[in-house]
Amino acid sequence: MRLDARALPQRAAGLVVAGLMILGLAACSSLDRLNPFASGEAKWPELPPLAGGLPLAPVWRVDLGEVGDLGYTPAVVGQTVFAIARAGTLARIEVGKTLWRVDGLGRLAGAVASDGRIVVVSTAQGEAIAHAAADGRELWRARLGAEVIAPPAIGEGKVFLRGNDGRLFALDASDGKRRWVYQRNLPPLTLRSAAGLTLADGRLYAGFPGGKLVALDAASGALLWEATVATPKGTTELERVADVVGNPLVGAHEVCAVAWQGRTACFDRRSGAPLWLREHASSVGGMLVGKQLVLVDDQGLVLALDVGNGASLWRQDLLRGRQPGRPLVVGEHLVVADGQGVLHVLRGAEGAAVGRYRLEAGGVTGVPVGLTFAQDPSRPASSALSGFVVQTRLSGLVAFRLP
Repeated sequence: MRLDARALPQRAAGLVVAGLMILGLAACSSLDRLNPFASGEAKWPELPPLAGGLPLAPVWRVDLGEVGDLGYTPAVVGQTVFAIARAGTLARIEVGKTLWRVDGLGRLAGAVASDGRIVVVSTAQGEAIAHAAADGRELWRARLGAEVIAPPAIGEGKVFLRGNDGRLFALDASDGKRRWVYQRNLPPLTLRSAAGLTLADGRLYAGFPGGKLVALDAASGALLWEATVATPKGTTELERVADVVGNPLVGAHEVCAVAWQGRTACFDRRSGAPLWLREHASSVGGMLVGKQLVLVDDQGLVLALDVGNGASLWRQDLLRGRQPGRPLVVGEHLVVADGQGVLHVLRGAEGAAVGRYRLEAGGVTGVPVGLTFAQDPSRPASSALSGFVVQTRLSGLVAFRLP
């Protein structure tokens, strides 16, 4: 049995429950915010006026069509954006122009990734499809037998995908042939979330239901170490859900992870030895910002912890109860989209709100992704302009540039 958390990283209130588990949710006050039937329409906390701050306005828009609550997140390589839409569309966009578009791919499951040479998507029927990044032509298809909703990781000559059945697949990037499979047993009840993979220095890091974090050898799939982020607690299967959410966060010497109804923890990258554990649970995960780990907790608070020891550095209460998603680092700022489609820009040093933009009705699907812009002739040659792109539920892509 699965809790259908396809929209969990952005709108926890959009949780759909498998089978009769919706009755359990309605009876559990600690999970009311995850139950769309608990108290009728959501009551959104008001945002205080934001005086001054950074001007935030779209640089370009591209209409790809409606995606609903499927949790699509675009893939970005430099100035190039690859995105998918509900109708089975894959497109390459640069500076607001669609360079190519492929339609008729069937119902896509929400995963898209690219290394600049190939683009990989997955279908709801458990098939991975690779296209050439240059012109969109199909290169290969691979039958996985498992739905993949998290973006793949591409590198080391392979495409790494995570199936919702607990399996990790390594496919040859040139022809799609299966190189290895890693599998572990799952608890009776898990979140159906887009928890992804992180590839770094020949190692593949992945979080699992039950609060486990593993490091695998990317070449062979061999298990290098396993660590415990959170231990399931409670008397019911629902209370014992402690899945690792988001992508593992890899720093210079550590790898960190966050668990739902669990904890936040950092481990030594080489050995998996625990460095510190803190009682901060999240449904969306976090990001590393230099020596800070920034995460959004279950109440919607944005927290910054010291990566070295887990000490609290700052917190921002502005988004409490607004269901913010995973933050994005853009230069010295953080970008967070909330459940009503409002984009918030925070200063990374202390979390102060410095910018805001309200998107159209429907809000954001997936999470904001960093985007590089061409050099502005009016600026010093050494200044690289950066921004981000988001995909909306009702139309398509919107790109922003931070001053």
